[in-house]
Amino acid sequence: MNTQTINDFVKEINTKYKLLNEQLSSKQKDIVNSKQLYNDLVEARLILSEASRATQMQFKEFVESLVTLAIQTVFVDEGYKFLVEFDLKSNHSIINLLVQQGDKEAYVPEDEQGGGLLDIISFALRIVLWSLEKPRSRNVILMDEPFRFCGALTPLAANMMKEISLELGIQIIVVTHSQDLENIADRCWRINRVKGGESIVQLIGNEEIKEVKQEKEIKAKIKRRK
Repeated sequence: MNTQTINDFVKEINTKYKLLNEQLSSKQKDIVNSKQLYNDLVEARLILSEASRATQMQFKEFVESLVTLAIQTVFVDEGYKFLVEFDLKSNHSIINLLVQQGDKEAYVPEDEQGGGLLDIISFALRIVLWSLEKPRSRNVILMDEPFRFCGALTPLAANMMKEISLELGIQIIVVTHSQDLENIADRCWRINRVKGGESIVQLIGNEEIKEVKQEKEIKAKIKRRK
């Protein structure tokens, strides 16, 4: 092996050495960048987790306080509390809605015998969901036979609904047979079906409404499809 051959071999080895050094340096930079990205992702995950936890707590406190207030306004001496609990299943957050009476074990309200408590909870949750809408929809809520299972507590439920309507500026339109709900309405119409598939609509209610009725009675006939 002559000198030229040795020189060429050395040059080739040096070239490969430089190439390997460049590749090693590039890989080391990639490792550093990957570690930094990993750390950034871990930090971002922690931030999102904390933000999610804070949001959950705000939602929990907001819903629990409003629904509990609605329940206790009607069931004055029962010691009811409404609870919102979060559970993680298959990497998804699950919301459990529970009711607790005093120091008793909390339970799912759908298991409540009767239905008056469910009437109040469903109404309160509907108001809560409306207040959380972004953007918020029109301040008109339609209800069909609300509080039909409240029995003797219906007047308290009606007054609670009236106070919420005034406080939040919500117009609540109710279809009902309840005299208690009729008594707290700002305006009340009675609909009677007559022959021929038609109905007579008449304005009724408190003394002020009766005076309006004397001046101008609504006798609009609404044709219904048979």
